[in-house]
Amino acid sequence: MARAPLLQLLVLMLLRRVSAFRVARHRGLLRARPLGGALEEGDAFLAEAVAALRETRLAAAREGVARARAAFARVDDAAVRADREALAAAVDAPAAAALEKARSARAAALERARAGGAAAADTAGDALAREAVAALARKDFDAARAKVDAAHAAFARDGVADREPALGNLFASINAEQEREAKAAVRREKDRADAAEAAAARGRELVAEQRIAAAEEGAS
Repeated sequence: MARAPLLQLLVLMLLRRVSAFRVARHRGLLRARPLGGALEEGDAFLAEAVAALRETRLAAAREGVARARAAFARVDDAAVRADREALAAAVDAPAAAALEKARSARAAALERARAGGAAAADTAGDALAREAVAALARKDFDAARAKVDAAHAAFARDGVADREPALGNLFASINAEQEREAKAAVRREKDRADAAEAAAARGRELVAEQRIAAAEEGAS
């Protein structure tokens, strides 16, 4: 099946479920009312991944697939798990391929920028572009954007026109990496909160068990 029809089919199958899931999740009801359990949760995450893929938000698409797979792993029915894994793979494959293509193009553009491209001499803008790359490597996103802006101004001032594609790719990389880091931070915070809640719930269960045991011992 061609990729576009496949995505359309996934949209028809999955997007109809995401609205109810989002409402439950945003109202804090997901754990108490999981909309049918791990299967529906995974379908909703996969629907969000499909929507992100259609909008070329590749990092978000792969993040959604990862969350969907984690949910599907909790489904008891092996046949259903296999079916949903096939759907997840169908979404993940084009997202991964497009992301790798973008990364390769970005790396090539940055290499051309470092090598001076078509210009005979290294310019002030090239130095600033390298500083932007270094700031991105440190995950200092504000500094990286500032260096890209400064490089853009320097190239314009010096009449260097062939660096704009590299700067555009670099700016897109900064945005994509910051989005990925933000999602990772949210996920880490949620994991910590879930772990704390699970520990508290287990503590309450232990207290209840101790009280029941004490009551039974007193009755005997």
